[in-house]
Amino acid sequence: SPEQVEWFEAKVDEITEAVGDGDCHSFAHTWFDQLLFEAGRDRGVIENTPEALMDRNQGYGAKGPARASKNGGYLADSYNVSEEMLDTLTDWTFGNMRRPYPWSLLVLIYNLGGPKITGVPASSGPYGGRSAKFVVHFKHQWNEEGLTSHSDLMQHHHDMS
Repeated sequence: SPEQVEWFEAKVDEITEAVGDGDCHSFAHTWFDQLLFEAGRDRGVIENTPEALMDRNQGYGAKGPARASKNGGYLADSYNVSEEMLDTLTDWTFGNMRRPYPWSLLVLIYNLGGPKITGVPASSGPYGGRSAKFVVHFKHQWNEEGLTSHSDLMQHHHDMS
């Protein structure tokens, strides 16, 4: 709705004012080109072919010692989230870990609203959450040889889910 867009833009303006100038972009390429871009095509970490997306040894994911991972996420249907939700997300992100695992949890919150998303027919791509307002995406990553970290981070991921 126009009211939600206005509210969202006001929140972005507040954040921008607090942290400095923001930078938004639109792209004129296909969603598949965007997948390859985000996987590192322009930085040379993945080949510029659709098949490269099926090769776990290409892209950013198989670099360094932390090559085991588990991803999850939530789609939010409204920009109006409760303080309880924010407190819970903060607790799961910055606390509630049995052992300290620096750089083992990534949480991303990104907007999905607007005509760039809703103007694309649902049948034209694999993503079904076009009506959501934003995504809370989380990724746990660890050294694949560490049995304790595997167990701890899989449990944390399960509990966070």
